[in-house]
Amino acid sequence: NSPSASPPGVNPTTTRWRILTASSTSVSARPITSAAPWNSKSPTMAVQAAFSDPRFCALEPSELGDIEIEISVLTPMERISDPSQIEIGKHGLYIRKGYHSGLLLPQVATENEWDREQFLEWTCKKAGLQPNAWKKSDLELYVFSADVF
Repeated sequence: NSPSASPPGVNPTTTRWRILTASSTSVSARPITSAAPWNSKSPTMAVQAAFSDPRFCALEPSELGDIEIEISVLTPMERISDPSQIEIGKHGLYIRKGYHSGLLLPQVATENEWDREQFLEWTCKKAGLQPNAWKKSDLELYVFSADVF
């Protein structure tokens, strides 16, 4: 792999959906990934994200009026070796170590007011790794940007 190549098995033009339901106590994100052109799969993916993602409870009828759909189209990923290259507000992170991997969109760090270290730690947690796994040399670290619609 060249340092700027996207990792194997990751489509650099992935479309991700977040259906956000705002209640008095929580906001839930429901990402769905598809290699298909997003405009051809939009209705199917929205229904799948809302009702069929096993990671989340299906939307309730009372939540349907509060839905916001956000589409993030990712740029090709660039492998980096120095975490200081990560720019909060610009870069999303993809971390991989063995069979573990995790991806957080660029807007996640901004929405949560995380600094670079917190962003790395939460991406490691999403990958099922220890929060400080990013400090080890055997971890693959990629950055990307996203066009958000």
